[in-house]
Amino acid sequence: MQTLAARERSAGGRVSVRTYFAAKDALVGGRGKKAVDYVSTTVDGTDHDTLVQSVEVWEEIFSSVR
Repeated sequence: MQTLAARERSAGGRVSVRTYFAAKDALVGGRGKKAVDYVSTTVDGTDHDTLVQSVEVWEEIFSSVR
């Protein structure tokens, strides 16, 4: 990842993360859809250093624990 990030910085580009999930998966089967949830959230008013201090983030993390 460090090498990829360094290459992207030197090229002036951005790193894009794309995820793909198969409609059917013979290896994992139907359980795969039950095993992976992907959520991305931008928390307004935070930066790299303050995100972890956000009460909103911690409330969401703890409320999602089952």
